[in-house]
Amino acid sequence: MPLRNVAAMRKSAETRSSQPSPERASGAGELLERFRSRRPLRAGSIIVTVFGDAIAPHGGTVWTGSLLPLLAALGISETLARTALSRLAGDGWLVAHRHGRRSDYSLTAEGQRKFEQATRRIYGAMPRAESGEWGMLSLQGLPPARRDELRRKLSWLGFGELSPALLVHPRLDDKLMEAVSALNGADILYLHGAAIGGGTASRRRDFASACWDLDGLAGAYRRFHADYAPLAADTTMAEDPLQALLLRLALIHDYRRIILKDPLLPQSFLPKDWPGYAVHEICAGLYRRLAPVAEEWIMANLSTATGPLPPSDDRFARRFDADFA
Repeated sequence: MPLRNVAAMRKSAETRSSQPSPERASGAGELLERFRSRRPLRAGSIIVTVFGDAIAPHGGTVWTGSLLPLLAALGISETLARTALSRLAGDGWLVAHRHGRRSDYSLTAEGQRKFEQATRRIYGAMPRAESGEWGMLSLQGLPPARRDELRRKLSWLGFGELSPALLVHPRLDDKLMEAVSALNGADILYLHGAAIGGGTASRRRDFASACWDLDGLAGAYRRFHADYAPLAADTTMAEDPLQALLLRLALIHDYRRIILKDPLLPQSFLPKDWPGYAVHEICAGLYRRLAPVAEEWIMANLSTATGPLPPSDDRFARRFDADFA
């Protein structure tokens, strides 16, 4: 059932208490406890998830005072949260605005661009067919340190290595090229619109395995499946708004750490029984159940320094729909 239809079935946020309630003794509660207990706790990465999943659809701005209790519920202390927010501002993701004694954090233009690119991959469809629009990037002739830096950053965009200086991607579209250009495209030579033809199924899979760490990616998907698949049978996980939001954030935080490394290869290049497809379906199903209840907590508890958050944007209701783009 599309997220927009589930959301329409829910009552407004005022019909539920805005006060946090104890987590239920369930698989959901145990998963959240494991999530909070991870070490090292990467506060900045979790805050990026919170902004991308919960704040960006509501205008991209939030009052720090309303954000801190949510971060505390995720296991991030106030001191750690303020330090991480300051670092994200220093790195160009966020910008702070003072309103008297209160302060907001907002996404910068660069932050919005990065979030938009990630949003398309996280909440979009899992492609199976070949697009015919493969591309290659050349880092030949760059100083080794610069080449290594670009290779690391490009790997997060889904590029694989044909060689240390020649990278390949199965869908080098205009949006992806914008992200490449933002890395200082003047250092990069690229060929756009190439097609791969011929080869047996075994040969194609060997090619993909040589360019990408598909074994590592499959292992990450299987661990995600082991953690989150049991929640499908948990009939109480979405009854409490705060728990629903915490689960939704944990779900997307763990999913985005995998999907943003996945080149989303055509099915013909992947091993048989590729676990990414099953994980995408699990993530989509859980998100549709959690999102409407979680939105109740967001609207009742998060705000800007000057007033309530605006309603979620139109695209929010299409997350995990086949037509999401």
